[in-house]
Amino acid sequence: MHALSDERRRQILIALRKEEQVRPFSGGEAEEDGAIQLHHVHLPLLEKHDLVAWNQETGTVKRGSDFEAAESILTALEARSDVLPDDYLPEEGRIC
Repeated sequence: MHALSDERRRQILIALRKEEQVRPFSGGEAEEDGAIQLHHVHLPLLEKHDLVAWNQETGTVKRGSDFEAAESILTALEARSDVLPDDYLPEEGRIC
């Protein structure tokens, strides 16, 4: 699934497994490039596939209507994390 191929997108989806909504935009100049990527690439892609619902006014992201499709894949990845590269799954609590 292309939507799960990027670490930042996986971070958002994994965070949504535990939280009702997340705010992936943390701000700061150091994060500006990442925020641009989130805004123009990653969140639109996740939203296009109905994996997330993104409120651009509030900067919040919630589970989309097809979130369960990604959740089952994330569960399988976490179960086999021993064979994945060290940085494939994000650290606990890290969102972008």
